[in-house]
Amino acid sequence: MTLQQKLEEIPPNDDPTPDILWENMKSVILKTSEEVLGHTKRKNKDWFDENDQNIQKLLANKRAVTRHTWQIHTVLKRKH
Repeated sequence: MTLQQKLEEIPPNDDPTPDILWENMKSVILKTSEEVLGHTKRKNKDWFDENDQNIQKLLANKRAVTRHTWQIHTVLKRKH
């Protein structure tokens, strides 16, 4: 089925405001393009995929420093 045929099959609306007409047309064009072209696949690996272990180590270190800072802050607050 062609795009033209799909656009012609959109049911008529009693109150065809520009917004409604645009949404109907946009929906049909999007669905047709997905049918014809399909979805894109990642061609390049994401930077995060390659560096996930490094990122996790850095986040763990950041959490430990933050936890330590809060513990010191809590101890100092209790002393006053």
